[in-house]
Amino acid sequence: MLPFRDLFALLFFVAIGTLLDPAAVAREPAWLAAFIGLVVLKVLVVRVLDALFAVPGRGWQIAVGLGQIGEFSFVVLGLGVAAGVVTAGQSSAALAAAALTIAASAVGARLFPPATRTV
Repeated sequence: MLPFRDLFALLFFVAIGTLLDPAAVAREPAWLAAFIGLVVLKVLVVRVLDALFAVPGRGWQIAVGLGQIGEFSFVVLGLGVAAGVVTAGQSSAALAAAALTIAASAVGARLFPPATRTV
C-alpha cells in the first residue's frame, strides 16, 4: 500500500502545481503571506486549545497536523473563482499556501518529540 500512497501524494502535488500560476503569486505576494500567516495563527490557536483541555498526545504535533490548509479549500476556492469574488492572484496564492502548508505539516509533525503530560 505504501507505493500507492506515495503515488497518489505525488499526483496530488503535480495536479496542484499545474493549477498554480507563479507569475500571479509573484504579482501579489501579500496574499501568500496573509494565507501563511493565518495558518500560523491557526496552529497557535490549536496548540493553546490543546494545552487548555489537556488533550493526550504530542501538543505541537497535533497543532501542526491540524493547522494545514485542507484539500476542501480547493473546492471553496473554485467556487469563489467561478463566482468572480476571488482573483487569479488570490487563487494562486491560496493554492501555493495550501501546497506549502500541506508539505510543511507532513515534515513539521515529525519534528516534535513526545511530551510527558501529567493529568
